[in-house]
Amino acid sequence: MRGFMRHGVPSMLKHGSGAERSRTRPIDGIGQPRVWRYRRVCSFCSFRTCDELRNGVETRRYVIAWFRADLRVRDNPVLLAAIRAGKGHVLPVYCFDPRSFGLTDQAKFPKCAAPRAQFLRECVEDLRNSLRALGSDLIVRHGRPEAVLSELAEQCGCSQVFGSKEVARDETRVEEKLNASLAALENPPELTLRWGASTMFHPDDLPDGVAQLPNAFVRFRRVLERQPPVPMRSPLLPPAKGALQPLPEGVDCGAIPSMDELLKESIPAEAERCFQLDARAALPFRGGETAALARVHYYLWESDRIFKFNYTRRGLRGADYSSKFSAWLAHGCVSARDIGHEIKRYERTRKANLSTQRLVHELMVRDHFRFLAMRVGDALFRLGGPRGRLDFEWKHDRAAFEAWCTGATGYPLVDASMRELHRTGFMSDRGRRSVASFLIKELRIDWRWGAEWFESRLLDYDVHSNYGNWTSAAGLGVDPREELRLNVVKQGRAFDRYGLYAKLWLPELKAIPQGDYFMYEPHRKPAAERATCANLEQYPAPFVERKREPNALTALSARLRESRVREARGAESRRDVWQGRLAAMSKSSITDAELDDLVQSLVVQQSVAQSGRESVDVPRYTYTALGVALVVSVLLLIGAWMKYHRWIRRALESREDSALFPSMRGTTRM
Repeated sequence: MRGFMRHGVPSMLKHGSGAERSRTRPIDGIGQPRVWRYRRVCSFCSFRTCDELRNGVETRRYVIAWFRADLRVRDNPVLLAAIRAGKGHVLPVYCFDPRSFGLTDQAKFPKCAAPRAQFLRECVEDLRNSLRALGSDLIVRHGRPEAVLSELAEQCGCSQVFGSKEVARDETRVEEKLNASLAALENPPELTLRWGASTMFHPDDLPDGVAQLPNAFVRFRRVLERQPPVPMRSPLLPPAKGALQPLPEGVDCGAIPSMDELLKESIPAEAERCFQLDARAALPFRGGETAALARVHYYLWESDRIFKFNYTRRGLRGADYSSKFSAWLAHGCVSARDIGHEIKRYERTRKANLSTQRLVHELMVRDHFRFLAMRVGDALFRLGGPRGRLDFEWKHDRAAFEAWCTGATGYPLVDASMRELHRTGFMSDRGRRSVASFLIKELRIDWRWGAEWFESRLLDYDVHSNYGNWTSAAGLGVDPREELRLNVVKQGRAFDRYGLYAKLWLPELKAIPQGDYFMYEPHRKPAAERATCANLEQYPAPFVERKREPNALTALSARLRESRVREARGAESRRDVWQGRLAAMSKSSITDAELDDLVQSLVVQQSVAQSGRESVDVPRYTYTALGVALVVSVLLLIGAWMKYHRWIRRALESREDSALFPSMRGTTRM
């Protein structure tokens, strides 16, 4: 653990080492604090006043560090680039954009519900404390970035605005509006957007660039791991204390908006704007870089939970069945490559196994979805998805969707997962897959409604991963392997064998005995047993009857029955035709010529019927049986040939041994 823990304090929490601080020179050259004075700015240069031009004195120009989804000081390329450009004279800014707290496009949900809003406020508060420890502060504004940053740049005469580059639709539109707003100023500052370590692998390090990446994740992973593998850049150290200068006088830092200020327009009900963490939550999430680094240190080094990640990651309850890094990764409280390097150091220091590789695999999946969003653009948010399929008719049933959102579908795994999401802002990976499959495959509701509900409620909402996973679940992703229909009953029995997770979030089921077969199908429980379970009648009946998946034998019987019915119907239709013709011949007086024509037509009908009888569709199972028989025959032939070849070889070896050792002739070879 050397390097990560020094004197009992995680090194990830320290702001630079002593060697780095010794290399840091005072910003002013003499170490004295510079006094900021507001004077009339020269219209020609915007960073020298007329008095300073005459006296030959140059005023330091400030640069803006615009924090977005990178709320940290460690491994933050944007912050370090701003420090270098401004020589320490940096204005760190975070904007609570009202558009991020508005309503979604399709279902008109609040984009950010109370759990994530509270988590975001904690992240910003922790970032402010970190910057204050470095000698600066965080300027917080509640407004649109294009207006806030333009006003601040004009007020302080800033020369550059640094920010992290985003790739999703709404974020790129904000960048375009900010660029236009800055360009409209009298002395426009330069907008510089950098890749802010939002992925484990930098796009510039990919062999053929982002545009040439394969769509399927399996091939994407091969690109990263083929020889030579794509390098993972080292995380950047946080700025040393004193690298940031104090904010200029007259600049108000601003207060962090309250929950009411953020949510009053999108959530009218005052009770829903207050968030109290449920005691049943899997983990008491706390926003901020400090909590993120502490969680990484605990999961890897203190508890060694990573060592069993591959075997526990499909769990449903508990704090440590998964890493739960996603909420801090989504807000940029810790970088993906920082976690990746910690995992590699764990493998070098302790041991590498399938679990450590699996966690790196999950970080690769996150990179895959972000690079996918770069390639497909707005198609990620359309009804047809990246694949552009519009051949399916989606429903917009508000009642069914409301039952899904509130956990009242009648299927315990879906209901327990949705209630956990509503009250904590978190849901397990297995739960997310199950509820998405149920909404899409069983209820047939527009997948975008489900994606927007996740956007509203999840603490770890990440636009790229969220919409990428939903399009895959709907069969609209670019990966040719579509998500299969998940049986939510079997999923519950497999991953919650004793029903502990269901009982935790569904008090109506607490009276059902532990491990009961009908725990995940309470509506099928016999009436006599239902009467002995208190409060079970309060649990809702299934909102929709789930389509049962027939087994292979049932499907084969159904196909046989359909084939026989189809053949019988064909025979009856041909019999009716013949009887009609004969009746016409017997009841009417016809000439010889008409009789010849009728006989000829009957011959044609007979030939058609005979050909139709011979061309009856062979059921699919017949071809399957023939294929299996052919494969078995080939395998038997190969086995016989190998056995014969082995017998010939042994015979030759026996002959050679007899020739070399005449005394052993006639003995048995062992």
